[in-house]
Amino acid sequence: MNKIKHFLSVQKMTSTKLIVLVALFLMVFANAAFFSNVTKVYPINLKNIAFLCSLAIVFGSAIVLLLSLFSYKYTIKPVLIAILFISAVTSYLWIPIMSSSMTP
Repeated sequence: MNKIKHFLSVQKMTSTKLIVLVALFLMVFANAAFFSNVTKVYPINLKNIAFLCSLAIVFGSAIVLLLSLFSYKYTIKPVLIAILFISAVTSYLWIPIMSSSMTP
């Protein structure tokens, strides 16, 4: 628990911490529909738990790797802000599209 508090300390927010936190946020909130559909195909049980955990780890690592490409001193914050803004807008616009396409 103490390591988590130390990792999230605001005093020293490095670009690596920022990238990991944004990747975690994107995995949990921006891809909730993806993981919901994956768990419909692969239900959570002992047989599928290793696949689901590895999927989350690989997906999170891919996001961190892609975001790390932009981890320069002056570009990291604008790039992360743009990515978070785009994910919010697409999530906001995706809900009416999906609800209208599901009506008969």
